Amino acid sequence: MKIFRLLLFIYNKLLNYKEYNISFLWVFLAKLQEIQIPNNASSLFYFSYGILLLSAVALISFINLFNTILVLQFKDKLGLEVRFKDYPLILKLINYYEKASFINILIESLIVFLIISFLFISSLLMVLK
Repeated sequence: MKIFRLLLFIYNKLLNYKEYNISFLWVFLAKLQEIQIPNNASSLFYFSYGILLLSAVALISFINLFNTILVLQFKDKLGLEVRFKDYPLILKLINYYEKASFINILIESLIVFLIISFLFISSLLMVLK
């Protein structure tokens, strides 16, 4: 019930929110807390903010990739479905990660590699500048 109230609160705030600059939910939640970027911020600040967003996307992709490989590797060896038969949420997650194909894993690993390499190169160029 609490989750439903939270989702309803976020939905109502989204209906009344007129400044859609960035579509990430956690940035929207930061806007709800009235954390605002000043208009006269330096370019280094915007660069750091971009690095933060790319790092968050890379971290989420890496966690998803790690969980997928973990479930595919250990599902049959450890009998995960038998061990977690009393936990329907964990079984849903296992089934979700089990449906991943090799192409999904390849695309996600490519995304993580590209983001991390872009972060490395852009940070290196910022330091050498």
